[in-house]
Amino acid sequence: MAADIVLESSQFFDPSSSRSSIQPLSQGPAIIVPTIENVVSTVNLCCTLDLKVIAFHARNVEYNPEKFAAVVMRIKETKTTSLIFSSGNMVCTGAKTGQQSRLAARKHARIIQKLGFDVKFKDFKIQNMVAAYDFTFPLNLIRLATSHSNFAMYEPVLFPALIYRMKQSKIMVQVYSSGKIVIAGAQNTDEIFKTFKKIYPILVPFKLTSRRVLEDLTDSAVEEEEEEEEEEEEEEEEETKHVPHVLLEIAHLDAAFKAFSLASVPDQLDLLAQGHQILPS
Repeated sequence: MAADIVLESSQFFDPSSSRSSIQPLSQGPAIIVPTIENVVSTVNLCCTLDLKVIAFHARNVEYNPEKFAAVVMRIKETKTTSLIFSSGNMVCTGAKTGQQSRLAARKHARIIQKLGFDVKFKDFKIQNMVAAYDFTFPLNLIRLATSHSNFAMYEPVLFPALIYRMKQSKIMVQVYSSGKIVIAGAQNTDEIFKTFKKIYPILVPFKLTSRRVLEDLTDSAVEEEEEEEEEEEEEEEEETKHVPHVLLEIAHLDAAFKAFSLASVPDQLDLLAQGHQILPS
């Protein structure tokens, strides 16, 4: 279990070992490594683009100007998607490393260049790296939010994860009760490494044991059962309010129909002619 591992620098990945990917160290009893799930980059193609031309002549593209003012282009080989704007700016998503993101952006730019546009590859920049890690044990988000109220925000009705904002940084960590976390806002692997190294010892003390989880689940089940019982009682009270009135109506109808059945045929015809009078007012 991740919580049983002593936090040492040798157990983490070395951010300086590669500029484009996270490389774990082989030292130590275990390796703690968040996985990069997505890299978002931008590049300037330095020319004005006719999005209709791109939409009509390129493959695997979508263009609906009424919904979004950019062409969406996908490349199956790199499993990346780019947003191409008429200004010449392009956003590339879906890569797993910075190097893959640059290569994918170049391939997207090359496709546009082949359509006759004077494309240049300039100002490439990684805007966001998203990494994920699973602690493999549940976390008590309520206690975490209370203990770190200056940095943590937890509104389970609006969003299931706790948002932890790192001090003096734009990086945000989404913490889920299942023990999974998502680190977003980093621009390089160094920032991911530093953030993960800070957040790891903060979260481990809020581990939920099996007994605690069972107690929480039991308390939750009891509360739900009590709420259901209260709702049923309210419904029964609401129904009983109308019972006397309904019984009185039935009694009136029963008396009216008895009187009708005992009357002679001429009287019954008269009652039918004035049918509204046999019903209670």
